[in-house]
Amino acid sequence: MEAPVLRLARQFVFEPIAGQRIQGTVRLRIWGQALDPAHPATWAVLIRVVSRDGEEERGVLLPLTTGGESESFGPELAPLILGPLRLAPVDARKGDRVVVELGSRGAARVESPDDGHAWVQFSADILSEDLTTHFKEARSSRKVGKCIYCGLIGEPLSREHVIPEGLNGEFTLIAASCARCRDITSGFEQEVLRNIFGTARIVLQMRSQRPNERPSHLRIQVRRGGKEIEIQVPVQEYPAILALPIFAQPGYLAGRSSSSGIDVVGTAQTQVAGLPLAELRQKYGGEYLGVRLVYQPVQFARAVAKIAYGFTVLTFGLEHIAERYVLPALLGETSDIGRWVGCDRTSPLVPSTGLHAVTLRMEGKEIHVLVRLFAQFDAPEYRVVVGRVL
Repeated sequence: MEAPVLRLARQFVFEPIAGQRIQGTVRLRIWGQALDPAHPATWAVLIRVVSRDGEEERGVLLPLTTGGESESFGPELAPLILGPLRLAPVDARKGDRVVVELGSRGAARVESPDDGHAWVQFSADILSEDLTTHFKEARSSRKVGKCIYCGLIGEPLSREHVIPEGLNGEFTLIAASCARCRDITSGFEQEVLRNIFGTARIVLQMRSQRPNERPSHLRIQVRRGGKEIEIQVPVQEYPAILALPIFAQPGYLAGRSSSSGIDVVGTAQTQVAGLPLAELRQKYGGEYLGVRLVYQPVQFARAVAKIAYGFTVLTFGLEHIAERYVLPALLGETSDIGRWVGCDRTSPLVPSTGLHAVTLRMEGKEIHVLVRLFAQFDAPEYRVVVGRVL
């Protein structure tokens, strides 16, 4: 068998870590398959503590460790439990990150299971203040077993996508929504998908339940001779423009004890696909060329709140959430969505990489989630005050 070199299959980052000594053991649950029958392959894992910027290595919790001959992968993808593996004690500083690198020694397919359970588990808790996940990465899920909105148990429960599947969302909550609550949340979610994201989804060929019904042309408005008319242009030329609302700061953080609806203080526009407007004007003529965008800010804010709440359940588990501030507004029982959802006046904290990105931040025991849809197109960031942990 070749020298113990890690062929990286997946990297997972716990970030950032409060100052503490990390020690104990780790257990991993994986699936593996040899890709070259002539050369055996086995698992490999490396766990390090690094500074937040990744420039300094604080210590190695688990040096590069690989399986022996008896743990070689077979020709079919099969489950395997690694460990418990003993960790070397490392003193982590506030803001450091624990990086788990999983892969193989030799040519192999290595995956983490998507069955609602953690694939990496430390014997002692690692104190996290933030958890950042970019949704371009591997899919993850959690099995809940009750409605995350009303707590119903016993009736058929459906799967919930944290970010809508129509926006290529991958992270899911399994058995997490009853029929009544699903109807409520899917109502405003579908309104947002059709209106504010509708044409962008078509042009970017995002997931659809009816992909064969995608149109080949879309309408734009052109003003010719003082009259505004509509013309059809091929989908690949259509200027897919997102006009996303910029909200006031969440009322809860601004000290507003009560509010109705949500305050829109601006609009952020960004083109995500299609020909530049100048080229379209040159090609089709006319004094004016544009697209018509329609959306309801309250419905959009509720959709953002649903993402934040789902991500909270995915991160902590429903049983660890003590209070769910945003839930009544999310379900339409109150009209104060602007108290819990808004924009900060500071620069975005979520990086503009990946299609969508979400960050969970703890303010004491309060859960704040930062949501940035279409992050790579420099879209605005939304802060949601979700609730409080136990």
